[in-house]
Amino acid sequence: MYVASLDLGTTGCRTFIFDTAGTIIASDYQEWKSFYPKPSWVEQDANLWWESLKSTMESAIKKSGIDKTDIISLSVTNQRETIVPVDINGEPLHNALVWQDRRTTEEVEFIKRKVGIDKIYNTTGLTIDPYFSATKILWFKNNKPEIYKKTHKFLLVSDFIISKLTGKYVSDFSNLSRTMLFDIKNLRYSDEIASLIEIDLDKMPEPVESGVDIGEITTEETAFDKKTLVVSGAGDQQSAALGVGVIASGDIKLTTGTGSFILAYLDEPKFDPQKRVLCSCHAIPGSWVQEASVFTTGAVLRWL
Repeated sequence: MYVASLDLGTTGCRTFIFDTAGTIIASDYQEWKSFYPKPSWVEQDANLWWESLKSTMESAIKKSGIDKTDIISLSVTNQRETIVPVDINGEPLHNALVWQDRRTTEEVEFIKRKVGIDKIYNTTGLTIDPYFSATKILWFKNNKPEIYKKTHKFLLVSDFIISKLTGKYVSDFSNLSRTMLFDIKNLRYSDEIASLIEIDLDKMPEPVESGVDIGEITTEETAFDKKTLVVSGAGDQQSAALGVGVIASGDIKLTTGTGSFILAYLDEPKFDPQKRVLCSCHAIPGSWVQEASVFTTGAVLRWL
């Protein structure tokens, strides 16, 4: 028996196939491009995520030499905060706004006035910054009201892929804890914050823990067997932390890709009085992480 991991990063996607001992049997990678319509704007085509991922799925299975029916389950990990609006059929209504996008300065000031820095931090573990998804959703509401009105769901990257695979709209706690709409202590959307900043939570996916069975693949578009079980995953940094063994108090990791991220394990949410570090849900249910980051360590090499 085998399992698969779908990894959608900032610059491309990978499909890995593992045996049950965790050994990589095969993998495939495909790069994609971001678009920069204006200074500080960063967008990606969600349809390109899907088409690229389908290609890596097919190639990885071919490289593995195994029968697709022997792959019993798969999960998704992803660049976080990036958001895409989809219609009732799950089709994108606009390019995704990437986590690096900085266009939402007016929305940031609006949230500061309406909610306040302390309330946001003490509820969501985050600071008020264009980085986070709520500001991007507000940008659509303020600048593309026709798209906001038509939007059935605002989806994070893994949510979009899961919807393509299963037809379901769900999002795991680790990803939702990067939206600025999620109460990380009570593990649910914050009705108060959503009401204050006038975001309709009906347009958000259903929250689930990481590691939950979502359902079997329903689409004919992938190289996987339709009986393959899709399991909720986690954001890329939480997944990396789990993968290198950040599973108990005192464990900490540093990884560098497009950006650099330091994460430390927490048994319960902890908040820095000076708000220097963030707090988010871990990939391990009932656990959290403190996080500090530099956004552009790897990205600057591409710029150079």
